[in-house]
Formats: sequence, C-alpha cells, structure tokens
Amino acid sequence: MLIPKPDYKPQPNKDQTPTFTKPPGKSHY
Repeated sequence: MLIPKPDYKPQPNKDQTPTFTKPPGKSHY
C-alpha cells in the first residue's frame, strides 16, 4: 500500500514537493 499506482505519487508529490523542496532544500538543511 506504499506504491500501488501513479495515483499515490501526484497526490503526495504536491504536498511533499513544495514542503520537501524548500525546507530540506535550504531552510531545513
């Protein structure tokens, strides 16, 4: 239930893209 289909990628990708790309990108790291 982690990688069932591409339906799980676009959803968590939108929430993890801007959040995982900014904080761990320069603010976090």
